Amino acid sequence: MADIEKKTQDYLHEPISEIHVVGGLHPDWSFSYYVDMVRMLKSLCPQTVLKMYDVVEIDYFSRILDKSVERVLEDLMEAGLQALPGGGAELFAPRVRNILYPEKISVQR
Repeated sequence: MADIEKKTQDYLHEPISEIHVVGGLHPDWSFSYYVDMVRMLKSLCPQTVLKMYDVVEIDYFSRILDKSVERVLEDLMEAGLQALPGGGAELFAPRVRNILYPEKISVQR
């Protein structure tokens, strides 16, 4: 977290309009780490749009917390999250999706 804060502070003199973060599915970080990251970035850059965590990460948070996707999003939005980047569910044809990416989360979840 300190590295993220330092890197952000290094660019505060720039006109930052958006911060985009995706980080994968870290097995050792708790959901509170991700919420704290949102909160910290929003406190450093209150006017900057935070676009963080793709739908695969949101699904992962939901599963590790045993909370609904809606509750996960509410928690992140309360911390300052404003948008999600694209990615994770872009193939909607089930037959093609199952052939190419059988391990991806379902668009029906």
